Amino acid sequence: MASNPADLKAKYEEQGFVVIPNLITPENFQSLERACADVVSRTREGSWPHRRTVGKQFPPYDSKDPDSWGVQHLMHPDLGQPAFSQWYCSTPVVNAVQNLLGCQEDQLQMELFNLLINPVSHNFALRWHRDDISGDATQEEEQRALDAWKPYGIQWNTAIYDDACLYVVPGSHKIPRTSGQRAHSTGPDAPVNPLDMPGAIRVALRPGESVFYNQNILHCATYDASAPRATLHGCMGNIEGGPLRARNILQHGLNWMKEPQFGEGLDPRGKAMLVRLLQLYNTAGDVGYSLSGTFHVARVFDEDARAFVPEVHCGVVAEANDVPHLTAKIAEMGERIRQLEQAVATAHPSDRPLALLSPTPQLSPEAVSSPTDEGAGSLSVNKDGNAVYFGHTAGTEALFSMDGSVNFDSQPPFSLAAITKSLPFSSDMTSWDTPLALERLFAYLPIELRALSLCDVFFRNGCWTGMPITQSEAEELLTLIYHCPNRNSSSKHPVAPQQMAILYLIFALGSLVDLDLPPYNSDADHYFDCACAAMSVKPWFESPTVVTVQALAMISCFYAHGGRRFSMDAAWITISLASSISQRIGLHREKFGSDLPPRSLERCRALFWEIYSIETIYGLSVGRPTGTFLANISCPFPPDEPQDAQPFVKLFPGYRHGRWRWTQEVTVPIMESFLTATKPTYDTVLAVDQKIRKFIHSSPFESFPTSLNAESPAAFAQCHLLPLFSKIMLMYIHSGHFVEAMRDNPVNPLASAYSPSFLAAYRNASEIIKADIRNFTTHPMLFTRWWAIWKNLFNAAIIVGTVATRYPSFKVAPHAIIELFTAVDLIEKGAVSSGRARSGLAILRRLRDKAIGIYSQYSGHNLTPPPSADPETEEELKIFAGYTRIVANKVLQRGPRYTAFSKPEPEGKPSPSTALWMKELGDVRQEFDPSIVQYFDSAVPFVNVVPLPEPQGPSAFEDSGFFFTHPPNTTNVDMYGAYGAESYPDDAQMFVQEEVQWPWVHVLPTS
Repeated sequence: MASNPADLKAKYEEQGFVVIPNLITPENFQSLERACADVVSRTREGSWPHRRTVGKQFPPYDSKDPDSWGVQHLMHPDLGQPAFSQWYCSTPVVNAVQNLLGCQEDQLQMELFNLLINPVSHNFALRWHRDDISGDATQEEEQRALDAWKPYGIQWNTAIYDDACLYVVPGSHKIPRTSGQRAHSTGPDAPVNPLDMPGAIRVALRPGESVFYNQNILHCATYDASAPRATLHGCMGNIEGGPLRARNILQHGLNWMKEPQFGEGLDPRGKAMLVRLLQLYNTAGDVGYSLSGTFHVARVFDEDARAFVPEVHCGVVAEANDVPHLTAKIAEMGERIRQLEQAVATAHPSDRPLALLSPTPQLSPEAVSSPTDEGAGSLSVNKDGNAVYFGHTAGTEALFSMDGSVNFDSQPPFSLAAITKSLPFSSDMTSWDTPLALERLFAYLPIELRALSLCDVFFRNGCWTGMPITQSEAEELLTLIYHCPNRNSSSKHPVAPQQMAILYLIFALGSLVDLDLPPYNSDADHYFDCACAAMSVKPWFESPTVVTVQALAMISCFYAHGGRRFSMDAAWITISLASSISQRIGLHREKFGSDLPPRSLERCRALFWEIYSIETIYGLSVGRPTGTFLANISCPFPPDEPQDAQPFVKLFPGYRHGRWRWTQEVTVPIMESFLTATKPTYDTVLAVDQKIRKFIHSSPFESFPTSLNAESPAAFAQCHLLPLFSKIMLMYIHSGHFVEAMRDNPVNPLASAYSPSFLAAYRNASEIIKADIRNFTTHPMLFTRWWAIWKNLFNAAIIVGTVATRYPSFKVAPHAIIELFTAVDLIEKGAVSSGRARSGLAILRRLRDKAIGIYSQYSGHNLTPPPSADPETEEELKIFAGYTRIVANKVLQRGPRYTAFSKPEPEGKPSPSTALWMKELGDVRQEFDPSIVQYFDSAVPFVNVVPLPEPQGPSAFEDSGFFFTHPPNTTNVDMYGAYGAESYPDDAQMFVQEEVQWPWVHVLPTS
C-alpha cells in the first residue's frame, strides 16, 4: 500500500481510488464508534428523520420504508455529536483531501458527512452508477461529462467495522463504459453479483481504514442485513469547482448548515470551510438531482421576507354575467315541467311515478363540495352555434373563444370537389377506377424541379414538430412517382394512392413554410386537396398499412400548422386514428417487422415514435388522453439515419433520439398524470416538474454546434426548440397553481403550499418571452407562420402581466411590465401576417394598460393593500386557470374594449404606450435583461413578412391551439412536508418588497 503523498496522489489519479489507513487516531476511534451507535439507534427508532431508506437508491429520499441504509447530516447540531464535525475538520482528513485534490487548504469547502449502515430487515444494494452522470447517457455524452469533471471534489468511506460493501471498476473515472459495462449499468436494477461487471473489484476495509474515490468512477454497493456496518461517508470540494460541484452536493438539502447554531460549534478551520460552502449555496440556483430527479434544492427564507399577494378568487364557476340568467331559466323550465307532470298525474293516475315527481336524490355535503368536476374542462359555443369542448388542459383556447378571432377575407376556391369529380368510376360503379384516377392525380403534380424544392423546404423549415417520413424515404417517393415505370401498362399500378397522398402532403406542408410564398397560400390548400382526393381513391379502413398511418400523420400535421385549414380538433382526431391503426398493426411492439429488411424496419420504428410524439402533444393541446400508454410500448429507438441518407438537411447526431426522449420523459408523464379520471395531487405536479428538469439537464440539444454567423432554420430549430418547449411545459404544469397560490394565500403567495408553482410559472414565462425575442428576430418569416408559438407567448404574457398588475411594489414589477410589453409588441407585430396572433390581443392590451396605470400609481410607494380586483380581468384569469365550465363569447354579448379585429399599432416602432414607458424607465434600463433592451432599442417590425388580408366575417380557427394551458386544479396538499417551504430561491428573491432584507439571498437593486 502506497504511503508517500505523491505516490498516493498518482495512484488515485490512475485508478480513481486509493485506500489510506490511520486517519482516525486511537483516542478518537472510541468516541466516533459511540457516536455512530447513538445515531444509528435514533434513526432506527424513528427519532432522527434524515435517513436513506431501503428501496430508494438516490436522493430525494422518502419515508415509505421503515428500514434504513444510511444516516444523513451527522454534523447537524440536533444530533448533539460534536465528534463527527471535529473529525471531519481534523488535520489528517484535511491533509489527505488537500493532497489528493492538489489544492491549498484555503480552497477547501465543507460538503457532506453521512453514515452508511446495514439494514435490519432485508438486504439492499445500489446499482452500478456514477454519482453525477446518468446511466442512460450516450458514449459521447459520457465522455463530455467525464472530461468536464475536473479534480474539484473527492469522497471517502471510513470503516468503523469491517466493511466489504463497495465495488469499483478501476480507471473507469476517465473513460466511457464499454458495451459490456453499459449492459450492467443501464436501468434501475441493482446487480445480482457485482463482480459480473467487467473489470470490477471488491474494496475491503478494516476498521479505521479509508477509501477515497472519484465520484464518477463506476461503483456500486451491497448492504447485508446480517453484517453490522457503520461507515463514515464524507466528501469535500475545491471552491474552483463552483457549479460543477453544486448539484452533487446541494441535492442532499443543506439548509440547516446556515443556522448560527451550526457555525458556532465549528473550529476556525471548519468555519472557514462552511463560509465557502455557503457562498456556493447562495449562487448555485436550480441544481436538480444527479440521478433520480431534478426538483431543485431549497433555501429557507424568513416569513417577514415574503411578499404579499392580492386575493384572486378562482373556482369552477360559469361566467359571472351568464350563470345567474341560465340558472334562473333552467329552474323556471323545471318548475313548469313539474307542474305539467302534476297535471298529467292528476288526470291520468298511474302506478309508475313520473320522472320529475320522483324523489330527488340528495347529494351529501362531501359530494356537493367535491372538486371532481373542476378538471372536467370547459364548454363554449362556436360561430355556428355548436358546442365546443375544451379539455382541462386547454384553458387558453377557452379564453380565446371569449373574444372571438379573425378570418381571411375570402376562402380560396378549394379544389377537392373539382378533383374528385374528374376521377372515373370503375365498371361496377361502386368505386373509383384506381389506375385512371391516379393518372388524373398525376396531372396535378408540379414540375419535378419544383417538387424537389418543396421537399427541401419541408425538411428545412417545416418538419420540426413532426417528421412522419424520413428524408431518404421522401427522395425514393419522388423518384418512384416522377419516374414511374410501367405507369401506362394494364398491370397493377406501381404507385399506391396513399403514396401519392403522402407526396402531395409534403408539397402542402412545404408550401406553408416556403418563405418565397405568402403565408397560408393557395398552393398549400390545393396540394392538400389533392392529397385528400388520393386518400379517397381506394378504401383503406379494411386493410390499413404503414403507409396509411404515415399519410394520416401528415394530414394531422397540416391541420395543426396554421392557416385556413387550421383545426386542432381535426389534427387530434386524425393523429388519434393514425395511432390506433399503428397499434392495430403492431408498430408499438419490438417484434413488429422481424421479417422486414433492416432499413424498412428502422423506418417503421421511427414512424411509430413520431406518431406517438405528435399524438401526446396534440392530446395535451385539446385536453384529451392518448390511447397508447408508455408501459405498453416495447418498440426501440432506431439508429440515426446515415448522413448520406439525408439529402435535404443534415440532422445533428442524437437529435431524433432527443425528440423521442422528450416525449418519453416530458409529454407522456404530463399526459398520464393530468389527463386522467382522477385529479393528480400537488405532489404529482412536483414529481412531473422533477422529470422535466431532469430532461433539461440531460438533453443534448443546446450542446449541438452553432455557427457564429446566422444559423439556418434547421440548425436553429434543432438547437433551441425543444429546450424552449420544455420550459413551456414547466410553465403550463404550474400555471393553474400559479393562480391557486394567490387564492390560497392572498396576502403572501410565497407562504402558500403552492409557492413553487407561483415562482416557477413566472420564471419560465419570463424565459419564454426572452426566447421568443430570439426566435422572431432570427427567423421572423418562419416563426410568424407557425401558430403554436403565439399561444405560448400569450400564456407567458398573462402570467407576467398578472405579476405586474398585482405586485406593483415588488422589485420585479418593472421587469414584469417590460416583459409584458415585449410580449404584446411581438404579438402585435405578428398580427400583421398571422391571424392566430390576433386572437387574444384585446385581452393582452387591456392587461398592458392596466399594468401601466397601476404601476404609475404606486411607483415610489410601498403598497399596503392589494390593488382592487377588476371583474373583467378576474373572469379572464379564472378561465386561464381552468376554473370555468361555461364560457360565453364576449363578442356576442357586449363587444370588447379592444376588438379582436383591431389593427396592429403602427409598424416600425413599439406601441405608443410601450415607447412612453421605456422612456419613463430610462434610468433603470440597465437593470433589464439585455435581450429585451436590445429588442426595444432596435424596435423594427418583422422584416419580409407578408401582411394578411383585412379580416372579414367570423372566425375560421376557434378551436384548440398547439400547446395546452394548465394542469387541472389539484387538491390542496401540504408540500412543505416533502419538499420544504424554501423552494425556488432564485425566483423568490425577485419578489421581495423594497424595505425587506434577506440575510441569505441577494436582493435585486431597487428601481
